[in-house]
Amino acid sequence: IGEAWDSDRAMDAETQLHRENARRLREDLQRENEAMNQIRSQEEQMRQAYGVAEDSEEQKDAELLLKEQELHMCPSSGESLTREEQERLQEIYENGLTDYQQALLSHHQEMKSYLQNAQDLKRQIKGENAVVRGLKIEREKYAPMVKASDEAEQILDAAREEIQGILYEQGREHLDEEQEKREEQQEKIEEKKEEQEALQEKRDEREEESERLAEELLEGEDAAREISQDMKKAQQEVQEMLDRMGLAVEDIKGAVVDSQL
Repeated sequence: IGEAWDSDRAMDAETQLHRENARRLREDLQRENEAMNQIRSQEEQMRQAYGVAEDSEEQKDAELLLKEQELHMCPSSGESLTREEQERLQEIYENGLTDYQQALLSHHQEMKSYLQNAQDLKRQIKGENAVVRGLKIEREKYAPMVKASDEAEQILDAAREEIQGILYEQGREHLDEEQEKREEQQEKIEEKKEEQEALQEKRDEREEESERLAEELLEGEDAAREISQDMKKAQQEVQEMLDRMGLAVEDIKGAVVDSQL
């Protein structure tokens, strides 16, 4: 197992070395591309200085001349001219190049070294990537520890999913329990509220009964007060009648006694 791991680590180190080389080569290629973009930017300024329209026939012919020049500069690029492009180039040369086209081709000569460097860098990057792919294939083919690790990772992934499922179920059960507690608490609150409402109804009924009794008592007092006033009034009227007749109360009582006898 130790030897297998040592072999894997050595292969990993070699793979990392080639990846690092490819990274540095890509950085170099980026610098070459930036230099070529700078040249193209200067050529765009030349086009504007000569007053050549971007979509003109002269500009299209100039771009075709530049393509032919770059193929001569870097023949290993793998690109080529089409038959139509070759026929058009022959017509351009027969008619003669314009001053703008001649100046453009002369300035574009600066691209030669950058194009060749870029092509060489692309080839090296391709080679480094091929080595990395080959090492990866060999590692997967002859490294049982990698397969074991992959299988272990698959087992761990399955275990993680199962654990997540268990945690989810536990969490859901906990939420259900909390929901039940909240519902029980809500039921108790509702019951307490109903009890309070019943007590309030009883208090309201007692208050209504007290108000009714108080009203009846006041009505009884008013009636007694009226009766007392009527009795006083009747006594006063009787007394006034006796006074007018010149009789005393004792005389009336005596007369009543005599009539009974």
